[in-house]
Amino acid sequence: MSGITHKSWSFYDPTTGLLTGVRFSGPEDLLEVNTPRGHAAVEGHHDHLSKRVEDNKIVAYRPPQPSNDHEWNAESLRWELPAGVRARKYAHMSAIAQMAALELTSLRPLREIALGINVDAARNKLEEINAQIITLRKDLIT
Repeated sequence: MSGITHKSWSFYDPTTGLLTGVRFSGPEDLLEVNTPRGHAAVEGHHDHLSKRVEDNKIVAYRPPQPSNDHEWNAESLRWELPAGVRARKYAHMSAIAQMAALELTSLRPLREIALGINVDAARNKLEEINAQIITLRKDLIT
């Protein structure tokens, strides 16, 4: 394989200049057959989340903000959720999972009430489960 020069290319949409994240490394004579339809190639491996092609040159690019909660991190060149927002989202997901598990534990007491078995104890258990669910609701994001 000596004498064959390998290069790397990144592909982009020529109408928008947005890099796709798809890359090819190999001999230049195989570039055309490896270029996705409707795309163009620019030499080098380029970060599709922070670069784009403009006038056949790679330039800095900041994609649209995913949500009002996201903040731009100039070091990583990415939109990120601040720690407080991530913590609230985690608490929300955790509360939903715990509530679902508690709902499942209510099946037995409901069945016992429906069948008239240990009705008082079953009602007490349902009240305990409901109190736990009410407590978890405070972690839900509205």
